[in-house]
Amino acid sequence: MFSEMFMQIEDYLIYCNTKGLSKKTIKSYEQSLKLFEKFCMEKGITKIPKLLIKPLWNI
Repeated sequence: MFSEMFMQIEDYLIYCNTKGLSKKTIKSYEQSLKLFEKFCMEKGITKIPKLLIKPLWNI
C-alpha cells in the first residue's frame, strides 16, 4: 500500500502534466519531491497538511 504522501506527490505530478509542463520539469519536480519524501519519512513525518500543499497547485 502506498503512503498518503506518495499519493499526494503522484497527484501533483499528474496535475503538472495536465498543465503542459515539460517532461524535464516534471522529472525535476519528481526527483525533488521524492528526496523530500525520503527526508520526511526519516524524520517520522508521514503526512503533509493540505494547507501546505494547496499553494503548490497554483503554478
